[in-house]
Amino acid sequence: LTETTLEADLQKAELTSPRSNKRTPHKRGK
Repeated sequence: LTETTLEADLQKAELTSPRSNKRTPHKRGK
């Protein structure tokens, strides 16, 4: 794995984390 891949994965997680949290906070909590 390269640094670019890890960075892209982190960026994707950061983008999906807040989006999923705002869209379905109750589902994330459970």
